[in-house]
Amino acid sequence: QPEGVLPFQFDADAALQHARRWLKEQHFVPDDLKRKSATVHPRGVYLPFWTFDISGEVKWNAVIEQDRTVINRNDIYLVSHNDLLIPGSHSLPLDLLNKVANFDTLAVTPYSADLLADWATEIYQLPMADASLVARQRVFDAAKEHIRNYILGDQNVRDLSCNSMGIIIDTYKLVLLPVWIAGYHYEEQRFLVAINGQTGQVVGNLPRNKGQKLLAWIFGDA
Repeated sequence: QPEGVLPFQFDADAALQHARRWLKEQHFVPDDLKRKSATVHPRGVYLPFWTFDISGEVKWNAVIEQDRTVINRNDIYLVSHNDLLIPGSHSLPLDLLNKVANFDTLAVTPYSADLLADWATEIYQLPMADASLVARQRVFDAAKEHIRNYILGDQNVRDLSCNSMGIIIDTYKLVLLPVWIAGYHYEEQRFLVAINGQTGQVVGNLPRNKGQKLLAWIFGDA
């Protein structure tokens, strides 16, 4: 049984407006997309997410070449994450789930079956043990990226090794979070759209060719 629920903050009509506004604001898409696309009415569903509080440390060692001298540097990077969200659902593509999961978990209320009345609710498909591995790996990858890009910065790093054994999961819980699922049709294809039921944030797939995908990636609009 879930420990908490984050109630929907707006209805289907508002979700549809969020989706249409998002579609109009997109760049690097076919010129006729806004004119020819037909949006499907959203359906609200509570999706399962695992939340993890994670702390601990990542021990790291770097081999740095500086002025023709090789230097070994060792240090510890402390990690701390509260309510790290891991999707427990497989019903939507993982990239969409991760992008739409920008929830304020402080607004989660204690679980009550009454909150789910008249709403579709999905049972988790990813077990807690598997979700915990995903959470630890995400924290570890973020720590490595921070060490390489910010602690070591522009130094000439020949080799960097990190140890994840010090990462600890302190607590976890299962919560149900609100997502509107919609889509739109364009040239006989259907594209999926997900709307955060708390914030109105919209994420979705777009009919981009290779050149448009490259431009979107360059300008951070992917």
